[in-house]
Amino acid sequence: MNPGKFLNIPADEYHAASRSGQYMSSHLLADFRESPELYRRKTNGEIAEAESPALAQGRAAHCLILEGHAAFEEQFLVADGPVNPKTNEPYGKATKAYAEWLARRPAKSSARRTTAST
Repeated sequence: MNPGKFLNIPADEYHAASRSGQYMSSHLLADFRESPELYRRKTNGEIAEAESPALAQGRAAHCLILEGHAAFEEQFLVADGPVNPKTNEPYGKATKAYAEWLARRPAKSSARRTTAST
């Protein structure tokens, strides 16, 4: 096995190949150790991985560390979003104000994700 070959694969391609069973990610290895049936169902697409803040931050860290600052800047926006002047707190991601703010951000990539700065 050539461990360096994974350094040249964009994270989205690696994870898609991992989900199909072509590669064994640490998450799929943990699923297999828990239950081979769970691993089989995930690699067959029967179980979708739920999005979580931890996964988003992990993808952001993975991108920055392994793909570099330019790829990170293209794929991620680190910000809390607009601040509600009445509360001095950021608007929630489900609000119209947040959606309008996000739409005004320059997007270099259609896959750009947001990660809170705090």
